[in-house]
Amino acid sequence: MGVEASVLMENVVLRRRYLMSVETLSNEEVHALTDSKNTDVAATASRWSRAGKIFTVKSCRAVRVPIFQLAGGRPRPEIARVLAALPECQRSGWPAGFWFASPHGFLGCSAMEALEDPARVDEVVAAAERTGCTTG
Repeated sequence: MGVEASVLMENVVLRRRYLMSVETLSNEEVHALTDSKNTDVAATASRWSRAGKIFTVKSCRAVRVPIFQLAGGRPRPEIARVLAALPECQRSGWPAGFWFASPHGFLGCSAMEALEDPARVDEVVAAAERTGCTTG
């Protein structure tokens, strides 16, 4: 197996591991949480994602919304703050998912775990501001 194929396989494994450890919702489930009257079940998550209020990940062409970003059927405001502090290369999709779920030395845990304590939001924003983009 070549290096490129090896990297692709590793990426698949990491995405599967993420989806097994981070609870996510489908567009339909997000739609049901909001009691929206809109008939387009993908509209709510898509609108929130475009506005920078949440990020989504794709799995087998299905959009998934990590549930830790929501409270009471709405986006948690601190998620938008963190996403805005991240560099462009980390704000959406799988890069954002991995960033929130990975341990950070600055935080001593993952951003998802740190955000369980409302008093740590500023720390998570500071960790996001320290994040850089890698090229490969």
